[in-house]
Amino acid sequence: MLEVVDIHTYYGETHVLQGVSLQVKEGTVVALLGRNGMGKTTTIDSIIGFTPPRRGSIRFKRKEIVGLQSYKIAQMGVGLAPPKDDIFSRR
Repeated sequence: MLEVVDIHTYYGETHVLQGVSLQVKEGTVVALLGRNGMGKTTTIDSIIGFTPPRRGSIRFKRKEIVGLQSYKIAQMGVGLAPPKDDIFSRR
């Protein structure tokens, strides 16, 4: 369903993600864990198009999404739920 292959993402000239790959198959859950500064947020931002990788491939449902605008990626079904404690109603 989601396949990230050897992505390299930069902030300016700083090479932040260096060859990240992962796969999420339909019906599974994957956790991206690590200490601060390890690239978790940058990986997610690369997937959803906020900081697109300069190199590598990201495919969702077998379609390449690198280079698409974030809203197009969201329309395909890729989303982000920011870490807030007020996303869901407590009622």
